[in-house]
Amino acid sequence: MTDYIVCIPSYKRNTICKQRTLATLARYNIDASKIYVYVADQDECQNYSSVLDKTTYNELRIGVKGLVAQRQHIAKEWGENKHLLFLDDDIEDVDLSFTTHTTLDAFIRYAFEKCIEHKSFIWGVNPVFNPFFRKGEDRQVMTTYLNIIVGAFYGVINRPQCDELNLALTTLNDAKEDVERTIKYFIKDGIVLRFNKVGFKTKYYGADGGGLGKFKDRLKPMADACAVLQQHYDSYGKIKTRKNGMTEFILKRLVPRVVDKVPRPVVYEKMEQSLFAELEQLFSKMKLPLSSGRSNRLGFPKRRGMVLGVTRARFSGIIGLSRSSKKYPKIYEAVMKLGQSISPPFEFKSIQVNHNLVCPKHYDSKNVGESILISFGDYQGCNIVVDSVVYDAKYTPIRFNGALLEHWNTDDLIGNKYSLVFF
Repeated sequence: MTDYIVCIPSYKRNTICKQRTLATLARYNIDASKIYVYVADQDECQNYSSVLDKTTYNELRIGVKGLVAQRQHIAKEWGENKHLLFLDDDIEDVDLSFTTHTTLDAFIRYAFEKCIEHKSFIWGVNPVFNPFFRKGEDRQVMTTYLNIIVGAFYGVINRPQCDELNLALTTLNDAKEDVERTIKYFIKDGIVLRFNKVGFKTKYYGADGGGLGKFKDRLKPMADACAVLQQHYDSYGKIKTRKNGMTEFILKRLVPRVVDKVPRPVVYEKMEQSLFAELEQLFSKMKLPLSSGRSNRLGFPKRRGMVLGVTRARFSGIIGLSRSSKKYPKIYEAVMKLGQSISPPFEFKSIQVNHNLVCPKHYDSKNVGESILISFGDYQGCNIVVDSVVYDAKYTPIRFNGALLEHWNTDDLIGNKYSLVFF
């Protein structure tokens, strides 16, 4: 079972830390032995020690001054692959009512397990507590695209030696540090997880201000930080100034783990060329089966295609090699060789073959994990669009999670196109 450590950086807010975050964690029965409160210096340590309820946390630790510096100090203090949950010191409540989790501990463990499953090293929750913005059916339970992971409530699988994750642009004034962190993790891992049904109650710009100052004092640091982020990460977001004067760096919804053709030894490149040529020749001598009206997914046109590899029989439920794999053994063998060439170490069990299919918008709701798509033939257009970003999959493997990300084809196909989806 996935375990974790709770880290609470706090500065000049011992009473708030006691009455909010520590009280919230106690109310949700989070084991106090997991909880560490970090303060700036020895004087702060004495002040906090005299106020905090010693039964609600494990240890007070002295770190450094400054929020960014403190969080990076904490990361260096813990070992490789430790599961660290970072919380601000003023968390008043956590809402799990739109999830299947009955305890906060269960959700935290689940979030880290999902990180491991999806090869993500950071997760966060919805920054909005208002239930209206979290309960809708159209709100995805978990997203993997570039989506802000707010610094008040997030978890990481620790990599203390990974200098690429150190924050460099937001260390001076601590403004927008969560934006920089989100971008750096996305660049490093190609994915960040956010659980949009979970909300927490806090005052991002409370009157006391803590170590960051009051709201009016933060406006210039926000604007300065956004300008620096725009300069360095222009392709990842854009600046927006709100009516209250607050400047934001709004992240673009960049698709997770979309992978261009991975460099491989020349022997593989040559093998792929011959396999593509062999498949085109084999397909040219046959007509792929035409889908029945019953089997068409909602909104899909009738199409020619087949499933190779392991499938579950529709009526008997028996799992085994598909009928098409047995009927066309040469095609099945060539497709398997191609999949093994383009996709290591990606594991797949089935392959969907399509001929001249222009997909409408959809999710692959029954697929588990990521899929790899590649197309070939004498054609133009009909690119794959994943979460509104267009990619050309012609002789180029594209990897993404079709169960989480909406995708479709551009309706401009000219020529003869075959596509393979390994899943």
